[in-house]
Amino acid sequence: MRKKDRDKACLSVLLIQMASGEDPLENKQQMLSELARHSMDDVDLVIVPEMFNYRMIQSSAVPANLMADTMVWLSDMAKDHGVYVIAGSMIETGGDRYCNTTWVLDDGGRIVESYRKMHLFDAVVAGVNMGESNRFLAGNAPKCVSIYGWCIGLSICYDIRFPELYRHYFLEQVDAVVIPSSFTYETGAKHWEVLCRARAIENQCYVVAPNQSGVGARGVRTYGRSLAVDPDGLILACCDETGVSSVRVVLDKGVIATVRSRIPVKKHCRLSNLSLT
Repeated sequence: MRKKDRDKACLSVLLIQMASGEDPLENKQQMLSELARHSMDDVDLVIVPEMFNYRMIQSSAVPANLMADTMVWLSDMAKDHGVYVIAGSMIETGGDRYCNTTWVLDDGGRIVESYRKMHLFDAVVAGVNMGESNRFLAGNAPKCVSIYGWCIGLSICYDIRFPELYRHYFLEQVDAVVIPSSFTYETGAKHWEVLCRARAIENQCYVVAPNQSGVGARGVRTYGRSLAVDPDGLILACCDETGVSSVRVVLDKGVIATVRSRIPVKKHCRLSNLSLT
């Protein structure tokens, strides 16, 4: 049931909050149950959180064929419903360490882009050293994807604290950025909303940020409150702190144009060529 390939002034996005754990089948059912709550004829793009298909809690063993098996049913789902999917992130295996990777599938079920998390969360939260670099390799390149004429910048969780990444996307004239996350409760209660709103305001684009709830890596609680923010910093929709849920939001290019014409930040920027290396 593929939708027509055409540019759209408005993009209908289904944002899914999950409470993923170490059972891939249960995680899959969480996602499919939320899809069933919505008329998919009214959806262009589905976005799910970081580590949506398997979230390490205490163990370190990744199930065999996890990514390949997930890609099969994701591809079928995208094709059957005629939607694009930004698969928040999955563990990409290979070598001594993994990569934390977002995959984008088109409405025919084909992989059209991928992005590896650039900033790894080596921080202490609730007395626990998260130490992502012990398990993961960092990505080294920003990535954008075109979806029905919408230019969308890709990022993951801890990336949100590095505004230079989003300024890069702003200079690439993105319409939206996505930030699939497994943001901890301790940091989320202080910083989640303000960081999402800041990235939207300073770059005058939409921010769509599906987050995990429940217990995450190292047994640390995550924050939930998945949200979508417009280019003026207005929160369009927000989930609760707990549980599995979903919201549909409509992004409008007209809103972006109005905000950017009213306050022409890009025209006024004096450090657009600043080197950060």
